[in-house]
Amino acid sequence: IDFFESRGLPFVVGANCFHGEQPYTAEEIAAALHLRDPATPVLLLDARSRASARDCLLALLDLVIARAGAPAGA
Repeated sequence: IDFFESRGLPFVVGANCFHGEQPYTAEEIAAALHLRDPATPVLLLDARSRASARDCLLALLDLVIARAGAPAGA
């Protein structure tokens, strides 16, 4: 995470839910990771599911597109 944050690279956090369960909320995961940007998406997903993995990648793509259109330094 430090690598991405120190370079200003957009990223999402994907928290894999084992057996359909996630004992922590996205907010708890973000707090535990000490994310610098509170807008960094923390997504709960099932990495075994193509649709779930696709949705995570699409969220990253949306973030990259949004940042590309933002003014420099934003």
